[in-house]
Amino acid sequence: MVLALLTFNNQRHELGESRGRTALVWNVPDRIVGDVEVYSMVRGESANTLFQLAICVSGEQGEENAYCVDVRLGDGQFRINRYQNGRFSTLRSTRFSGDPAAWHHVRFRREGNRLLARTWPDGDPEPTRWSVTTTDETHRSGFVGLAGLQPGSSNDWAFLSVGVGGKTAPSWSEAFGSHSGERFPATL
Repeated sequence: MVLALLTFNNQRHELGESRGRTALVWNVPDRIVGDVEVYSMVRGESANTLFQLAICVSGEQGEENAYCVDVRLGDGQFRINRYQNGRFSTLRSTRFSGDPAAWHHVRFRREGNRLLARTWPDGDPEPTRWSVTTTDETHRSGFVGLAGLQPGSSNDWAFLSVGVGGKTAPSWSEAFGSHSGERFPATL
């Protein structure tokens, strides 16, 4: 079942210079228990860490719980991360060499204890292989959301979809067909 299909028309999530970690979560779909997949289109501007696409989000500030994927520019890594009671850890990472200012597709799935993620530039076909995978059983439920970590960073989000119960979250092209580069300008 596909629970949510949100279009943002380039909504920007900005973190001020004095702000740290923040997340925007949706209560529709409600708290998800079990398998979940999220898909989004994003581009960012940051000194170090770009977007965070999160699943299994719960807790209050300082005691956050979640799994998230992000791109870390400093060391060129696409990562699967975990927040547990406010503490951050990277579970697994792989090389990222894309242009951070360009639009990218991101797909992130929790399937049992497996976490799978991939990212690819807009205009390229979706890869059949996952970019990074790992296993973890810490979080089994929570909300989905968009997050930011780095003070002074900003992310433009064009689309978010959510699938549960083994269903694939629809991509932009599956939901709306192809798009032209005019809809998503190349500069921030």
